[in-house]
Amino acid sequence: MAWYPLRFQSIPKERVWGGRALVTRFQRAARPDARIGESWEIVDRAPDTSVVDNGPLAGRTLSALCREHGQRFLGENAPVADRFPLIVKLLDPNDRLSVQVHPTAAYVDRHPGAEGTKNEVWYVLHAEPGARIIHGLNEDVTIDEVRAALAAGRLEPLLRSVPVEAGAFYYMPSGLIHALLPGSIMVEIQQNCDTTFRLYDWGRVGLDGKPRALHVAEAIETAETFLGDPSLGAYTELPSERLQRGVERTGGFECPSFRIEKVRFDAGRASMQLDARSFAILTAVAGSAEARLESAGIPALLGVGDSALVPAGAERLEVVTADGATLLVTTLPRPSGTRG
Repeated sequence: MAWYPLRFQSIPKERVWGGRALVTRFQRAARPDARIGESWEIVDRAPDTSVVDNGPLAGRTLSALCREHGQRFLGENAPVADRFPLIVKLLDPNDRLSVQVHPTAAYVDRHPGAEGTKNEVWYVLHAEPGARIIHGLNEDVTIDEVRAALAAGRLEPLLRSVPVEAGAFYYMPSGLIHALLPGSIMVEIQQNCDTTFRLYDWGRVGLDGKPRALHVAEAIETAETFLGDPSLGAYTELPSERLQRGVERTGGFECPSFRIEKVRFDAGRASMQLDARSFAILTAVAGSAEARLESAGIPALLGVGDSALVPAGAERLEVVTADGATLLVTTLPRPSGTRG
């Protein structure tokens, strides 16, 4: 199989907190009255699986490609040989998301039916003046104070609210209490897990007019584990570095689940080295570009918000851009305890 960068059909998701920016700014298809909070750009998660939208593999599903080609497609760094380990989304919060938390490894170990951890990172594509997110609790807040605040129906004073700015990364490790607030558009890159424990939902109702389910006991148990082990929130910021002529890493982020390089390509044609042991996800966050694996290969056209998947085994990526472009290049790090 001659691999090439794969584009996929987006999967819009209506949410009670969603808006219309993903439809009007990024042309994601939806009903005129739908509140689209998420657009799933790359996903292998039944019943949703991405469908290839370019080249000879058009119409094939990501799920089928993973099953058929395994590590030849995903790379030796993949934790599972036949399932795509990450999800890429666009997020448009027109209202507050629930205050929530995702299960830690310790929670999963204690509960055999739990699916897994959900480390995720938000990259800010756009931020209105004053845009903020909830990122943990205020300093020195205890889990007992959280319980008391929930009983009183007044969790807000304990939540740590931080401003966000376009072009920045914000890490949401499993176990961290967090919430997305209005005023920004995000790229979310996360582990392929969909377990969310809602701790607090601002007293609102869902799309069906009924209060949404809360998972207070599970959220408290998970958050208590996280508060007791600061290492669970550890990550590494990648420094700026000239990779080669016309190609510069301007920042980035690495945690145990994924590595994201923010790479600026000057106008013209340039190439960058890839880690052949992992697939690479390309997400355009500024400008537009044409990405391919070799000069004669099938290209993927990327505008802001678009993503493409480069299967494992590729060693160099070629990018052509008329006016310059910035891509997030997401790969899997080497598994803990291995060399390379």
